[in-house]
Amino acid sequence: MRKFITSYNKGFHLPTSNHGMKNILLKRCKDVQELLKNEIKERKSQVALTTDAWGDSGVSSYLGVTAHYFDKNFVYRCRFLGLKKLPINHNGYVIYDLLQETIFDYGLEFSDISKIITDGASNMIKAFEDVTVGFGSKVTEGEGEEDYNDDQDSGSESDENNFDFNLIDSVEPDVELEYPYEEWCRRLSCVLHGIQRVLLLSVEKKCAQLWDIVKKARKIVKYIRKSTKAKERFYKLTNSTLLLPGDTRWNSHYFMINRFVKLVPEAEKVLKEFPRVKNPLQRITASELATLKEFGVILSTFQHAIMELQKKSITSSKTFGIIKGLMEDTSMRHVNPILDTLCTTMNSELEHRFGKFINLNHQNFDPHFVICAAFDPTEAICLNGISPERIRDLIAARLPAIPNIPNDPQIITGEAPLTYREKMLMSVQQETQSPRNKKLAELLIFISDMITGKYVDREAVMFWHDISPSLIYLQQMALSYLAIPSSSAPSEFVFSQSSAATKGLKNRTQHELLN
Repeated sequence: MRKFITSYNKGFHLPTSNHGMKNILLKRCKDVQELLKNEIKERKSQVALTTDAWGDSGVSSYLGVTAHYFDKNFVYRCRFLGLKKLPINHNGYVIYDLLQETIFDYGLEFSDISKIITDGASNMIKAFEDVTVGFGSKVTEGEGEEDYNDDQDSGSESDENNFDFNLIDSVEPDVELEYPYEEWCRRLSCVLHGIQRVLLLSVEKKCAQLWDIVKKARKIVKYIRKSTKAKERFYKLTNSTLLLPGDTRWNSHYFMINRFVKLVPEAEKVLKEFPRVKNPLQRITASELATLKEFGVILSTFQHAIMELQKKSITSSKTFGIIKGLMEDTSMRHVNPILDTLCTTMNSELEHRFGKFINLNHQNFDPHFVICAAFDPTEAICLNGISPERIRDLIAARLPAIPNIPNDPQIITGEAPLTYREKMLMSVQQETQSPRNKKLAELLIFISDMITGKYVDREAVMFWHDISPSLIYLQQMALSYLAIPSSSAPSEFVFSQSSAATKGLKNRTQHELLN
């Protein structure tokens, strides 16, 4: 280590003793933790967490936790809270205790947490199935979503909405809401893991004919990579190598196919010069190559979605539009019967996994991503097919209370000239002039403006920074929703960056480290 530090900065001298070095690192760690605690204390929103468990090259496993919120200056923050070493038997109770210990270190309680985003592993589901978080919500025991982690593929879909709800102070008795709502709940499944499951089940499990073609291509790629002579010859011809998909990388077959279809002539030339004598490889036919190319185009749509949803910025508000777009793309018919079957299967899997977030008539409808989109001026337009009243009710049901602000005599009596918005407000308020219903009417107008694109050119954070005083009560709720990541990618980045220092074998987010 001393040699490394010296080569990096010759002017810096490490302490002569390991004990002294350890003390310096511990002090620096505590100083940084204290700064972070103060930043979290002065935040403008609830805190969302992502957490994930990974194993190193040995037998040790670790739990990583990241926090997401808007600080006092309305800057979106993604902070790494730390790693906790997991025991060999890291069941749900162990994970819950370690995460609780981690957030306590930063002065946080579960009441400060809006969402906990995890993958669908059974221990993650068990860890947070009884957690009640946020604005007085009441959650009963659920079944869990899927028994899936980085090392296993089997699992079953769950009903995350199997719970009682308690709308404390959210609606007055005379205001009837038509739909049952989920309050700020305990856990949200990672959208990217869900998309990966859609790809896995659609191709490997349910489209045997396409999967046979993909396996044929994989065998060719694997042989050229494994054979020293074939690999060297291929590199001389192309100045590159073929890529093998990884088990933990999202949509990694896209990268294999995308490169393979471009370099098939060179691969064929290498196979002729260095054929596999034992068990000769089957060649890719012209029709199969055409199918692979079209399949690559379909996968590119999913890859774009994955790249958008793993960005280190606001992602929750984009999710509704992205998933809706994937559903629309996969509903299109294809001339190629193999790909037509694939898209039909993909559409069915997307509906099965994400339908409750997109379809408002779903029996287990979860409005999370609808509300996230409604609070983002650049994304709310994708909700244009949903009635403003429905979105208004969804938001109102999640407010701890709509404040009883005194009536504005100008609006109610009409003594001052009325704008179009004020006239609309008066028409909605004809039945009652209660302060609460006035705020509901204002909220309805606001939602109508959002989904029709009135503020589409406004960046979300600055929009809420400059929000009018009449809607200031929405600010914390909006920022809290926008701060929630749509995936556990931030935790994945932690482990991906650490594995990048070795061989990148478990790197999920950086496709350039593939192979």
